Amino acid sequence: MGEQEQRVEFETRIGAKELMDFKIYHNYHSVSGIASLLFGIIALVICIVSINRVNISYTLMMGFFGLFFTVYTPIGMKRKVNKQIKTVPAFAEPVKYVITPEKITLSQGEVSEELLWDDIFTIKCTGKSMILYITSVRANIIPLECLDRQQAENFIKIAREKLKPFQVKLNDAQVRTVTDMVNVIETFDAKETFALGEKIGKEVQPGDIFCLEGDLGVGKTVFTQGFAKGIGITEPVNSPTFTIVQEYKEGRIPLYHFDLYRIADISELDEIGYEEYFYSEGTCLVEWGNLYPEIFPENTIKIEISKDLSKGFDYRRVTIEKQQKED
Repeated sequence: MGEQEQRVEFETRIGAKELMDFKIYHNYHSVSGIASLLFGIIALVICIVSINRVNISYTLMMGFFGLFFTVYTPIGMKRKVNKQIKTVPAFAEPVKYVITPEKITLSQGEVSEELLWDDIFTIKCTGKSMILYITSVRANIIPLECLDRQQAENFIKIAREKLKPFQVKLNDAQVRTVTDMVNVIETFDAKETFALGEKIGKEVQPGDIFCLEGDLGVGKTVFTQGFAKGIGITEPVNSPTFTIVQEYKEGRIPLYHFDLYRIADISELDEIGYEEYFYSEGTCLVEWGNLYPEIFPENTIKIEISKDLSKGFDYRRVTIEKQQKED
């Protein structure tokens, strides 16, 4: 392998969507999870068949067990996931991965961990994430949307060389389907970030919705100003932190610029009628949209801007991802 193929670097950020995907996959690919689901389905069937045939208490009991294992369990799982995302500090910062044939290095803030390939139990794919199992119950989630196709291919190539075939349970077609929807662009100063925003703004169409993510000070405002210029807006553009949404209508199409940073509850978005903006003839650019991912439709385009100080103070990695539609 060439030098570039022997070293893969990327950052991951785990939100409620990624954690829920892992929980569902892990639970319903285990013996206990499959058994509980089958029991729930059988209980529901018995409940339906037994109506008006046996004692009503028996029918209700079967209905209760059926709903508990098929409906309540995933709902309870989702509530737990939302609580974890909000309260567990580890989900607040991105995790940086450096993959080499010798080891896997993970770093988050000032904390780092090194894993040898002998430490890896197995690698699986949910269709949306690669799951790096250290043990049968301890795992690291790597959302495929955080990698471009080349990064994913190099990662899998290294994994298959270092692990036994039965340990790498990855579907290459699934990985390609997701990573082909991701485009990674590097900028090296504010002017390049502005120019990238302007280029995307020139191509935007009515009804396009963008979820703009990135830490404070990463350059979201600079990108948005370029985006607005690309649409044809000449008035000053700044983040609408206190007004939630700012309207710009002088360009070739209206721009609705949201900032969800100070939103305390999703009901505040309902009050301003966010859906009317989303399904209008304009385009919506939403900063901090990752705080409320449930509001976005399937055709949302996600743009994440991140830093890497090892490549320079002004370096930015811009990841553009077209959302994968659910089947």
